[in-house]
Amino acid sequence: QIGGDWYDAVRLFDGRIVISIGDVAGKGLHAAVTMGNMRQIIRGIAQVHADPALILDAADRALRLELPGQFVTAFVGVLDPIAKTLAFASAGHPPPLLKFSDGRIEALSDGGLPLGLREGREDAVGRIIDASLATRLVLYTDGLTELFRRPLDGEQQLRALLADESIFRSEHPARALKAAFFNGAVASDDVAILVIDIDSYPDAGSVTPTIQHWTFDAHEEPAARAARREIGELLLARGGGFEDVYAAEMVFGELVGNAVRHAPGRVEVTVDWSASAPVLHVLDRGPGFRHTPILPADLYSEYGRGLFLISTLTQDFHVSK
Repeated sequence: QIGGDWYDAVRLFDGRIVISIGDVAGKGLHAAVTMGNMRQIIRGIAQVHADPALILDAADRALRLELPGQFVTAFVGVLDPIAKTLAFASAGHPPPLLKFSDGRIEALSDGGLPLGLREGREDAVGRIIDASLATRLVLYTDGLTELFRRPLDGEQQLRALLADESIFRSEHPARALKAAFFNGAVASDDVAILVIDIDSYPDAGSVTPTIQHWTFDAHEEPAARAARREIGELLLARGGGFEDVYAAEMVFGELVGNAVRHAPGRVEVTVDWSASAPVLHVLDRGPGFRHTPILPADLYSEYGRGLFLISTLTQDFHVSK
């Protein structure tokens, strides 16, 4: 009565959403325990570094160390509602289907090997795609598409059902999708389905009760100062104290200052108020880098102090490219 299929979604401090789905080989208590371990490993690593390929590599190492001989298929995605991107990596899992506003459907797969079978092989390589025109993401395990032992036919049937909006307007769209797919047939394997609507995210250029947005050139000091002042006023209006405003303005100044130095051009600033604490996003066109929150070895260095200061003043600080 129990098995090893799972799905999960968790929101990070910065507003990104980590999604995962997977299938442990076998059934019974052993598969269920392995499933729980894999799900929690993915959650834990995502809190430290939300890179789908890195997450799957770490999960693979843990699985081979603790349960040699076991293997698991899995898919991990990181959805950024502000940058409108979807980063993902797969470990031999059936490809989730991403639907776009023009009706196009893309299968998300990078051909990775299942967890537990990667020893001596290259680490996972993830992909990042533009999700600005995406409307829906459907993740599933092979118990769905292999219902009649023909996985390719099952995927084609699933693609056809994605066009039926009545399914996804229901209160429980994943349940409705399964009912339409099975059409009375009985499942011979575990089935997990996760449906994510992503067209409801506010556009980065819009202003809503939970999203404020500014765009200016990095060298436009008046525009940058005005944005910083407005952010401080909004923070006060939402119950923040003067110390909070001071810290927020300092963080804002350091981030925009880095853009002036390293990424001249357009800067997009967004504040997301939908979580328990506001999240500040500063997007520029410069090259990305991996941030290490430590002071530079040379205490007189002109570089590295600002990012360390940001890490100290914030609950969480993340750099992506």
